[in-house]
Amino acid sequence: MQELGEIHERTDTRGHGRYVVAVVSHNLYRDGTGMVFVVPVHPDSPGVDHPLLIRVDVSGEVGLIIADQVFRMPAAGLGDPPVGRVEPDALERVRAQLRGIFS
Repeated sequence: MQELGEIHERTDTRGHGRYVVAVVSHNLYRDGTGMVFVVPVHPDSPGVDHPLLIRVDVSGEVGLIIADQVFRMPAAGLGDPPVGRVEPDALERVRAQLRGIFS
């Protein structure tokens, strides 16, 4: 079961490289709809810095989250177990950016 802040591989993209996403919706949404809101985790670009880029750890590698790339997908499309977890301060930055986008 996917939890807020967990990083999962997408099972619907196997064979096309490794695609990972971070869950940014609560369990109540998933339980009611079977869907989750996620943001993609991109490979890090050393030397690139911007207030909207949020760095996270994915299995010992650094990844980048850009919160405005949020999308909805079936929870069943996420692999198990999680491959990482967004640190609490980074998760709060993602959520603050999403609140700013949608309010």
